Amino acid sequence: MKTSPHLFPMSSQWIRTFFLLISTAVVVVAARADLLKLQNGDHISGKVEKFVDGKLIFKTEWAGSIQVSWSSVDVLESDTTFSVMTTEGEIYSGSLHKAKSSLSVTTDQRTNTLEAAEVVSISPTGRSIWDRIDGTFNLGYSMVRGSSNTTQSALSTNVHYEQPKYRIQGSILSTLNEPEEGQATSRHTLDARYDRFLSSRSFLFMLSGLERNEQQLLNLRTKFGGGLARKLINTKKTTLSLLGGINFANEQYRFGGGSTFPTTTRGEGLAVFDFRTTKLAGIEFTLRVALHPTLSSTNRYRIESDSGLRIPITKNFMWGVSLYDRFDSRPPVPVQRNDYGLLSTLGYKF
Repeated sequence: MKTSPHLFPMSSQWIRTFFLLISTAVVVVAARADLLKLQNGDHISGKVEKFVDGKLIFKTEWAGSIQVSWSSVDVLESDTTFSVMTTEGEIYSGSLHKAKSSLSVTTDQRTNTLEAAEVVSISPTGRSIWDRIDGTFNLGYSMVRGSSNTTQSALSTNVHYEQPKYRIQGSILSTLNEPEEGQATSRHTLDARYDRFLSSRSFLFMLSGLERNEQQLLNLRTKFGGGLARKLINTKKTTLSLLGGINFANEQYRFGGGSTFPTTTRGEGLAVFDFRTTKLAGIEFTLRVALHPTLSSTNRYRIESDSGLRIPITKNFMWGVSLYDRFDSRPPVPVQRNDYGLLSTLGYKF
């Protein structure tokens, strides 16, 4: 049996070509990987996902996504285009190079060198809209509600989408109150807000919302408004904003027997205190207080207060406690002026 003299040379040529292609692919992948060097000397390759709340989220092949304290990062290099926000609210786009206490953001035209300590957030600019949405999904129950022995279950979600020139955020909350005696009641709210950045510290906002509260005999309240806001504090772990404006509310209450009041529409002033911080070991604390004085001679005003404490359990799961309070100085129907509750929740962060 004769063997073709060209068989083995051709096989050797194909083998050499195959290994050349594999080697080239490995070099290209390695060249495209982002480099992270920690202050303890560790070198890690992977991909920068984002920087938020003082933590750099870095994706590796061997451990998935890891969280690294920003102060522990000695060197960071990435050719991917990112959007970088500073404590002054200024936004820069470009590739990243961090060395010691400075961060360089580079484009084809120029390089901006920033103080690393002044960086609030870093996010990729090439992600799809779904990849840029952040939020939480929560399930909870109450420990106590008012002066009655009432158990309360809750379902809520919060979403947040931000671009260099605007931000959209929304929330949905649904609670079910089941007293030991009497009829169960529910409460449902839906809120949305659009912010348009005017400068590094100021922004215009528009808001809208729906609310139904059987405990307060409120069939439906709709609201729409807007105004001007100012960021007083804007660091990588703490934000504080004051908002002021007006909104228009449309309300329909009902009597205890089930018949409804006529629908009323009125103007309200709007003053909001909005605070958030993660300075204590990554534990998130939020506080939002909104004052709605009626723009008429009725001397009626409403106060909405929401606060929460969220403690990380794993990378995506958290345990939290939230307190809400709704106060109406002159409700149109004979009900308690306060409606408040304390919830313990288990949440998932996405």
